[in-house]
Amino acid sequence: MTPRYDQPQVATDYERLRNRPEGVAIWCDRIGAWFEVSMLQSRVLDVGSGTGIWANAIADRFQVDVVGVEPGAGMRSVAAERRNPLVSYVAGAAGALPLSDSAVTAGWLSTVVHHFPDLDVAAAELRRVLATPAPLLIRNWFADRLDGIETLEHFPSAGDRLRGWMTVSEVVDVFERHDFAFAGLERVETPGLDDYDQVLAAMPQQRNSDSLLSNLDDDVWEAGLASIRLARDRGRHPRPLGLDLLVFH
Repeated sequence: MTPRYDQPQVATDYERLRNRPEGVAIWCDRIGAWFEVSMLQSRVLDVGSGTGIWANAIADRFQVDVVGVEPGAGMRSVAAERRNPLVSYVAGAAGALPLSDSAVTAGWLSTVVHHFPDLDVAAAELRRVLATPAPLLIRNWFADRLDGIETLEHFPSAGDRLRGWMTVSEVVDVFERHDFAFAGLERVETPGLDDYDQVLAAMPQQRNSDSLLSNLDDDVWEAGLASIRLARDRGRHPRPLGLDLLVFH
């Protein structure tokens, strides 16, 4: 079940967990590599912009205007606290983007495609609002590439949710039907937390705001925490977090 992103406390927890400058900087390096081989960017669309982490990072790094489309009122309220003249937010969803045709010169979707009720409709909308040519960058996990997710070691039942998500080839097929051309796929790793004590301290917020962990049964949750404590007691350290970057033109 999806966390209640319309609630301000869930959005605040999300912001605290996800806004990690070192990891954001690494991803901006990879985004820049694709921007450089495409047309000059002037207005970037961030679909499912959440609390504005990526909208602000992209605007500041590349000095471009960014419009964030986000359905959750709680997310938008937290995003609005960070005032950036290059960034604007509008209520909306991927299946009905509140933008005119060819209104943006690049698209960014971070950990949101699994939330779309109909990816085919979303792809059609993205094709409509993106100028041609324009890069579309998708940061996500995919059902056939679940390595790099340490959470699944401690909460294996969360993998059942991930295995219900789409594979890379399924996502590519959808977007190619709407005249997007596959351009690349790469794994991007960012540092994990420093130690498992930090992980344990963050777990209540993560349970509240992470779609992998929300609404797990209490016994499953306690078993996962015990697994994390065991890893700590054995002298291990959190592994880097790996997500995929899927790119279309």
